[in-house]
Order: sequence, then C-alpha cells, then structure tokens
Amino acid sequence: MRLRTPRARPSLFLFLALSATLWAQRPGSSALGRLAPPPPAKQAASGKKANSTAKPPVPIFKDIAQQAGLTVSHLSSNEKRYVIESMSGGVGLFDCDNDGKLDIVMVNGSTVDRYRQGGDLMVTLWHQDADLKFTDITQKAGLTRKGWGMGVAVADFDNDGFLDLYVTGYGGNVLYRNKATARSRT
Repeated sequence: MRLRTPRARPSLFLFLALSATLWAQRPGSSALGRLAPPPPAKQAASGKKANSTAKPPVPIFKDIAQQAGLTVSHLSSNEKRYVIESMSGGVGLFDCDNDGKLDIVMVNGSTVDRYRQGGDLMVTLWHQDADLKFTDITQKAGLTRKGWGMGVAVADFDNDGFLDLYVTGYGGNVLYRNKATARSRT
C-alpha cells in the first residue's frame, strides 16, 4: 500500500483575487461604482434612447502573481479520506488600513497530519503597498491563529471605520478586530 503525501500547489484563489483586484482598480471605477449597475443609456433630445453599438471591452487576464509578490501556495490534503479534507480555502478583498487600495486575505487549509501537530496559520494577509505590489503582513497584523481555515467574512462589526475579519475553521472560528489607526497598518 503506497501512501500519498500532501503537497502544496499554486493557488487558483490567488489568481482570482489578483484578477478581481485588477478589475476593481481599473481607471474610472469607484468603490460604489463597482457595486452599482451601469447608468441608463442617455436619451436624445427627442426622448428616444441613443443608439449605442459599442461593445464593452472583453477582459483579458494575465497571471502576474509572482511579480505582485503573491508567492504562497495553498495547502490542502489530497488524500480525501475525510470530509474535512475537501473543505478549505477562500479569499477576501478589502482595504485593511483605509489607504484606498484593496488588500488580500487568503484562507489556508491543512492536512490531517499537520492539523494534529497544531496546524498552519489559518489566513495569510497581503497589504498592497503600491500598484499591484503586495507584502505579506500576516504576523505584523497579529493573524497568528493556527488551525484548518475554511472561510472568511469581512465586515466592520464594531463600526469604527476599519474592516474586521471573521475566519471560520475546523476546531473553532476566530474574530479578528482591526485596531488600525491612521498612522499604522493592521
């Protein structure tokens, strides 16, 4: 009987998060504009809608994770003997320090053996320093809980103007209160 060992593999989550960050920060977009439907077509003086034949641009994606500093691999078990091994991962895009740039939080999975030994960090947080250049600030931000991460929600639960994180995971969930100030990053 041959045992398979789990391996880390590049994360599709990172590619999707980076693509969403690029799309959200395209010229002419605003935080509210990204969520609102497009404005109605302009009407001509006669009251009829202007005829528009212009097609919207087709998004073209390019993997730039390495150049952006997003170099972590997502850890997940490949044995799939237990239900928990098929559950992990997730990405949140939010502005952790209100600097106007989207930051990325990725939920990390684990393996049964690694979890039994204490697990890995449940999340990784990347701060966007410059246009699409990220720095891992997980430790600096105090996101040090170990376990088997499964999901993340982002909201300002204490209404202080800074977005907080709620991380779900096997063995317990954790609520991280963002205590950022105008002078420091979380």
